[in-house]
Amino acid sequence: MRISHLSLKALGDSLGVTPSMMSKILSRDTTSARVERAIADAIGKPLWEVFPDRYGKPEPMDEVA
Repeated sequence: MRISHLSLKALGDSLGVTPSMMSKILSRDTTSARVERAIADAIGKPLWEVFPDRYGKPEPMDEVA
């Protein structure tokens, strides 16, 4: 995966996470909220869109009158 000129290796390096661990997180063999958020931020998508099995779509907030 290469997003916005950033490789998964570079993202993992910046987080102190090995390429193997990055792969495991992306394949859902293991989880890391910190890394999942960094991946979502790197591609400019909400966390729940990138990892829908882990994070549900937020409920809309009702406006208070």
